[in-house]
Amino acid sequence: LLDAGIPLRDKALFWVAVVYTISPVDLIPDPVYLDDVGVLLLALRSLHAAARAAGRPADRIA
Repeated sequence: LLDAGIPLRDKALFWVAVVYTISPVDLIPDPVYLDDVGVLLLALRSLHAAARAAGRPADRIA
């Protein structure tokens, strides 16, 4: 997240997903956190792809 080679859009998407995960507002009200986990996983996948595109090794991501 501190790497300058990763686009700001991907970093912001990660933080929006974290805020959505901990917020009480939910797109799909359910007893389990399926949509929360899904949003967070999509954000992590996007961040991972951006780091790979920037040429960063996988062990330095996040």
